[in-house]
Amino acid sequence: MNLPLIALRGIIAFPDTNVTFEAARPETVKALEAAMAGDKTLFMTAQINAETEEVKLDNLYKIGTVATITQAMRLPNGAMRIIARGKRRAVLVSFSTGEYFTGGVEEILTQSLLDTDTTALSRHLKKYYEEYFSINKRLTADSLMNIINIDNPEKLCNVISHEIPFPYETKQASLELLNVKKRMEFLIISLLNEIELLELQKSID
Repeated sequence: MNLPLIALRGIIAFPDTNVTFEAARPETVKALEAAMAGDKTLFMTAQINAETEEVKLDNLYKIGTVATITQAMRLPNGAMRIIARGKRRAVLVSFSTGEYFTGGVEEILTQSLLDTDTTALSRHLKKYYEEYFSINKRLTADSLMNIINIDNPEKLCNVISHEIPFPYETKQASLELLNVKKRMEFLIISLLNEIELLELQKSID
């Protein structure tokens, strides 16, 4: 599958979530226009070095997200403000430059089976999210209820990875973990680290 490619800077896009960003680079704007002229589907992946202006294959993460544009607004300066909904993870297998960037991608198919282990890990992940929520007043009650009501382990991982302000590399690592049990274990550890940092900050303040 060949899709218009968007190189994100400082943002990791996940399935089951919305990502909002502004696009100013001419190639990115043209890629968005190409997607809008078609079925609004594109491939979003993050730059390894977010500070680099030029888009090169060796500065792109190979695992990203196939998404659908849900809202596009042209800004007075010619840039575009985009809201896109992540659909599925995919691997970037080829990269082409031209009027705009395109990527040949292969979608990653994962099975999210509910067994004893995934059920227990889901409960732990939700428990620590609730603990994080209790000490981070920036999250809304709607966010908490949304997490609590998610039954699918893959979706749970996607939404928590999106919601929590993990370091850039942690978010990408979560996106790249294909084994759902290992992914939930990774997120539990990452969430505990965030809770510890928040509690430390709170004690200092």
